Amino acid sequence: MRNKKPIKFLIFTFLIFGTIFTCVGVVMNVININIRTNYTPVEATITGFESRKTNDNTDDMHTIIDYTLHGEEYSTVLWSYSSSWEIGDTITVYSNPNHPDRITQGVPIVIGILFPTIGLTAIIIAVYFLRRERRLAKKKRDLMENGLTLKATVVDFSVNTNIAVNQRHPFVVEVEYDEFGQKHRFKSEYVWQNVTSLDLGKEVTVYYQHNNMDNYYVDIDEIFTQDDNVDTNIIYH
Repeated sequence: MRNKKPIKFLIFTFLIFGTIFTCVGVVMNVININIRTNYTPVEATITGFESRKTNDNTDDMHTIIDYTLHGEEYSTVLWSYSSSWEIGDTITVYSNPNHPDRITQGVPIVIGILFPTIGLTAIIIAVYFLRRERRLAKKKRDLMENGLTLKATVVDFSVNTNIAVNQRHPFVVEVEYDEFGQKHRFKSEYVWQNVTSLDLGKEVTVYYQHNNMDNYYVDIDEIFTQDDNVDTNIIYH
């Protein structure tokens, strides 16, 4: 099918997005495992909150905590904050065994689970579309090499609004073949070019498997020529 760039872009985007999220999730979990294995858990009491300016001049909230470790009392600022925290609440933090005044909470477990889950889901989607494209390409090649052919007429087209790439929806072109009064209708693969000005009544070749017209391929490419009314130079924004 002409203009495969949107599908390739979709696969590439999901693959990169998924890989980044998965890697970040793995790093987060490695950090958490290291903290919970090598750091000392401490019960700390929230004694206050403070707002600090960030580099972009926005307010960033931090939490002031007190805790006791090995008989020594410490007061420090925790670089995390939750709107559910109140002064007097007790939270668990982890102290660096070599520097008891340095503490951390690690990465929230939910975040550690969420990132790789989203990442792996995106990768699975990318693999699905990649295998689908390869399967369709093989089907097209096999039918064009070994299948039977017929000439069908373009009778309609529609837009699949369930799929969008860069705010573009693919078209599906419907063609019809009249076999001694018995009409057969076939649908094309996704067409990412604008077909709204396509002249109905044009003929295209349909390749199909012998004794199985349900296994077919509509060669819509042959109607996209320089002489057609379809504008192939549209730039979508």
